[in-house]
Amino acid sequence: MASVRGRIILVQEGRFQLASTADQDRLFILSHRAPIDAAALHAWARAGRPVAVEYEPADDLIAATALRVTPLPT
Repeated sequence: MASVRGRIILVQEGRFQLASTADQDRLFILSHRAPIDAAALHAWARAGRPVAVEYEPADDLIAATALRVTPLPT
């Protein structure tokens, strides 16, 4: 499983865009197995809260599957 840190800059239902600390934007689809929901993503995006995303890379898709999104200390 891969991971990346950054800030959520866009949320639409279970999809979100992350501006990573490596200055790259990444697209994710929130897994139905993830312990959070889209409301948490919206709240963290509005607050500008940094997060860590653990995900499964998807070579054949535009977005990776986010298995866990964890807020980080500010």
